[in-house]
Amino acid sequence: MRERATAVLLVAAGVAVAGCGGGSTRGAGAGSPPAPVQDAGGASDGGVVAGTDAGTDAGTPGQPPAYSLTDLGGGFANLVDGRGRVAGFTCDDSSCSGAVFTAPDGWNKVPVPSGAVHVEVMGIDAAGRLALNVDYPATIRSTYSLPYRWPPLELVPILATDAKDLTRESRLAAMNPAGHLVGRLFENATSRSVASGGYFYDGTVTRIAFGPGQDNGEALALNSRDQVVGWVKQGVEQHAFLWEHGVLHDLGTVSGASSMATAINDSGVVTGWGGTSPFSGVSVIFRWDGEMHSLGCPAGTVHCEATAINARGDIVGQALTGDRKTEMAFLYRDGAFHRLDDLVQGAPPGWRLILASSINDAGQIAGTGMLNGIDHGYLLTPR
Repeated sequence: MRERATAVLLVAAGVAVAGCGGGSTRGAGAGSPPAPVQDAGGASDGGVVAGTDAGTDAGTPGQPPAYSLTDLGGGFANLVDGRGRVAGFTCDDSSCSGAVFTAPDGWNKVPVPSGAVHVEVMGIDAAGRLALNVDYPATIRSTYSLPYRWPPLELVPILATDAKDLTRESRLAAMNPAGHLVGRLFENATSRSVASGGYFYDGTVTRIAFGPGQDNGEALALNSRDQVVGWVKQGVEQHAFLWEHGVLHDLGTVSGASSMATAINDSGVVTGWGGTSPFSGVSVIFRWDGEMHSLGCPAGTVHCEATAINARGDIVGQALTGDRKTEMAFLYRDGAFHRLDDLVQGAPPGWRLILASSINDAGQIAGTGMLNGIDHGYLLTPR
């Protein structure tokens, strides 16, 4: 299953949530976890007040919307922003190119830096600048990546202890409306080892400090308040974290095994997924709103991952069926899971939606599916 950053569900703290692995546990951490931030006067900036179902997209509480489907052609859709622009990459018969899709213009490709072999768009800010992961050729038919912003095309400054290495494999995960970035960097810690960790960029690179012996981690998402989420290695486990202006909060695990936070909304509510045991390979999605809540997985599936959330609190993601052979995209809304294939109306025969990567405040969902067995990006719009 492909990892992507971003998802969250917002319901009243203390309300029982149906799903496997139920109950809630308080996340342990460095200092007391912050309470979700409440917007003065409600959700005027696109956030929601913690503990409410308030939101901006269409649909009746408890009832999922029906969707129309736009075929984005070959490629991969990483996100859909508040203006309905889809970012990712598009492919033809010979190659794939980083691009942004807008209606009715279609895909607009981004420039490829000299010497690069592939570009993928990871974010769009309010000014229209793009966050790019750019792959360069390396030895033995492999590649390494570097992070860029465009326009203008500029390498994002990254920490490095070895100037010749340029922290190869540093990548961007997300971009907020202000153009601030988060991602993962690799750097030579010694002549024989490589350390990895998360970073935040707002014009200056800030290494997210995990603490002594906690070099391994990754920043996966951020909100408009520059709150960052991801995972950090704690012993043999990964723990979801929330980093807020220099303070790291360990959110612990959802069911006693490794966890990662993949998204946070402007109210400070976090979502992600975590294992049910150290050895099972099975995970459930969670919501953290000051406490950890297990939300389970869609019926008939044995593993699920959350990828994105909108202001209303709807989660999208991907799950594996019980035979572990079929991937399916899902929507979690008002305490219930829905298979996205069941909500689409008027799509041509042959479509199967396998991953929902992003959802915006209007309820549009972007992701990747298969049309007659071939990978295609899609955009769903509430009818």
